[in-house]
Amino acid sequence: MSRVSIFDSGPDRWELMHRVRVFLDDVEVTRQCQIADEELGEVQLLKRDADGHSYLDRVTREPAIEIKRGRVRIELTPKGEAGA
Repeated sequence: MSRVSIFDSGPDRWELMHRVRVFLDDVEVTRQCQIADEELGEVQLLKRDADGHSYLDRVTREPAIEIKRGRVRIELTPKGEAGA
C-alpha cells in the first residue's frame, strides 16, 4: 500500500481506516494523519495546539494541517487486530 487517505471512498473505507498504521521516520503518526504517501515520502497531519487538540484554520475554517516529509511507512494490520 503506497498511499492512504481518510478522504478515500469505497465500501471498505471504515474497516481500512481502523487497520492502517502510519509512521514517519519510524514515529507513529496514525492518530493525526489525514493523508500518507510512501512514494512521495509525505504525510498531511492535523496541527495540534499546546493542549494537543486539533483546531480550525482561522482563514479557511478547515482543519489546520501541516505537511511533513521523510520516510513514510504504511502498515495494514491483519483483520481482527486493532489499528492505532
